[in-house]
This record gives sequence, structure tokens and C-alpha cells, in this order.
Amino acid sequence: MFYLFTDINSEIERIKQAVFQLPDEDAAKGKLIEKLISLRLRKNELEGQTTLELEPSSFQLETKLMYGHKFCLKDSSQTSERYCEVCCNLVWGVIHSWYVCSYCSICCHDKCLNSLKRMCASKRVAENSSYVKAICPDKGLSSQHYKCYECQTPISYKNGGYEPRQCDFSGNYYCPSCHWNDEAIIPARVMCNWDFEPRPVSRASRQFLRLMYKKPVLTFKSSHSYLLKFVQELSEMRKLREEILMMKKYFISCQKALADKLLLQLGNRPHFVENCDTYSMQDLVELVHEKLLPAVIRVHANFSSHIKLDCPTCRGKGYYCEVCNVAEVIFPFDNICVSCPECFTVFHKYCFLKIDNICPKCERRKKREEENNRKAELLKQIEETNSY
Repeated sequence: MFYLFTDINSEIERIKQAVFQLPDEDAAKGKLIEKLISLRLRKNELEGQTTLELEPSSFQLETKLMYGHKFCLKDSSQTSERYCEVCCNLVWGVIHSWYVCSYCSICCHDKCLNSLKRMCASKRVAENSSYVKAICPDKGLSSQHYKCYECQTPISYKNGGYEPRQCDFSGNYYCPSCHWNDEAIIPARVMCNWDFEPRPVSRASRQFLRLMYKKPVLTFKSSHSYLLKFVQELSEMRKLREEILMMKKYFISCQKALADKLLLQLGNRPHFVENCDTYSMQDLVELVHEKLLPAVIRVHANFSSHIKLDCPTCRGKGYYCEVCNVAEVIFPFDNICVSCPECFTVFHKYCFLKIDNICPKCERRKKREEENNRKAELLKQIEETNSY
């Protein structure tokens, strides 16, 4: 058995050396790789193994830190199709040593690792969790001294040079090694034009956008609030979120809601119970694909059912309309109701219109304050008279 293992190991090494010597376009190289895989499988069968774990665990756990990356060495059993971010060649898992960053998932050959110049996208996210607000801010090649923004390789539109490729997210120009014509949805185009068409981006921007995908950093306020008038789904979502914020006030003081963890029904969107204007790119993509709105409507119905039907404590915090005096419990999140902006008393919408949007409770409070001020002024005059 010892000699058998020795023969297999020597044959594996011989084929590996032959593979390294052949160019990538040679058809014989693929056949040699297939033979190499079969030899490794045969070796594992003889050793009583069922997987391609050919390296010790300590070898797999080796890590390297550089440019904010945390590179972990991968074993030869992981043969999924990947490309090195430095040399842009295919990673042959069965013959190459290669690393993957556990933060941004960038892949690199062991021999190319020292040539890497790209900062980890996770570090960019940690330092500045915001998107470029302008649509493809074109700065021109001269601002980059006709060099790739990342690796500083000379680029030019003239014959013989590397063709510049512009990143639609950052507006910078890159060489073909740093810009593979990957496409991604550009946040600035979504916020300004509600445009979800993917555009070409550099590798660095693609990794940054992927890590930022679920972060709630997009806000429809000030300059972007006009979209609420033109995008019906966005307007409906804002109304639902406003009503959910009203329901949250009931849940905070309700033991049953806290025990049932009702607010967790929103899943990985805690920002939905913090404000009604903030979104992540994932939220907007699911909204335009008609996935988010039905999910939030279901959660809204569950919240409403708890307050109106299931929980006596929450139902006891309802209101009666002071205008029509109908014995019907109403809540501020009902579609047929409206709240006073001053005292938050709830009325039916049509009843509130009848009294010209003048809240009776606010009027009573105002009269009491005027009466108290009048009495205080009268007492002050009496005291001044008695002092003489």
C-alpha cells in the first residue's frame, strides 16, 4: 500500500508540472486536469475518504491580512469557477493555491497576492457607508493622468494602449483588468430617475455595491421627495410605514406584543419601525419587482389584527369620534380616520371635515388657557389694588 500511494503521489506531481508548462488555450491541458482529478479521487478512495480533503486543516486556516482584506487559503477540493482579480485568469482549484477574502469575497492566486492593489470594499463601507449621489460624475482621463484609477496602468483611446472603461457608479476610468464590464444597478439613477437598468461598473464598485445592498442609507427627503408623487408603489409604501410607526406605540407598552415579538415580523428590516423615509437598495429592488409591498401589507394586517381584535389592552387605547359620537372604537392608522396634528385626537375624516378641521379638544384647551390667563390677570389687578 505504501508503494501504491508513492506511485500515485509521484504521478500527481508529474501531471501538475505538465499542466503548468502548457498554455491555457492548449486542448491537452484540459485532459491532463481531468486525469489529475481522477487520480486525486482514486487516492482518497484508497485512504478511505469521501471528499477531496488533501491538505491538513491548519493549511486551510492560513490567513493573510493586507489592504483591509482577510485572505483565507482555500483547499484544492473547491473547484467552482472563479477568476483571479489580479491576472484575470481562471483559478484551477485542483492545481492552484488560491485565497478568498472573507469580507468582500475577492479571489486571488497565491502567486498574485503580492501584486494586489485594491482596498477591501468592507473597509470602504466601514469608513463611509454612503453612495455616490451624482449620476456617473465624469471627471475625464486627464484628472487621472491617463492611468487606471486602481492599478495606475496607462490607459488611452489611442491605438496600442489599454482601452479605458468608465465605471457608471463612480465615474472613474479603469483598465480591462480592473473593469470586467460587470453590471449593477446604480443607486443615484434609482433615486433621481427611478431607473433600475444595470450599468457597467468596475470590480471595486461592484464589490462595494454588493456589501451596501442591504444597508438602509437611501432617504426620500428634500430633493428626492418628488418621486413619491410619481411612483405609486413608493407612495403606498410610505403610507403603510407611517401607519406601522403608529402601531409601534401600542406594541411598546403591550406585554403580549413584546412576548410574541410582533415587530420581528418585518425580518431584516428594523429601519421600517424607526422612520418612514429610509430604504436599502434591496428594499427598492424588491419594491419595483412587486415583492416588498405584498409582504409589508401582510405584516400591517397582522399588526392591525392584534390591536383591534386580539389584545384587550391595545384595543382599550382606541378612540371615539367626538363629532358624531358613534359607539365605534377607532384608531389613528385606520383609513377612514385622521389625527389632530396638535393633540393627536382621532376623528373620522368626514366628521373632521364637517367642523372645518378644527379640533374640539384643542378648542377646549385653548378656552381653558384663556380663562386661566384672564383669572390670573384679574388676581394680579386685585393684589395691586390692595397694596395701595
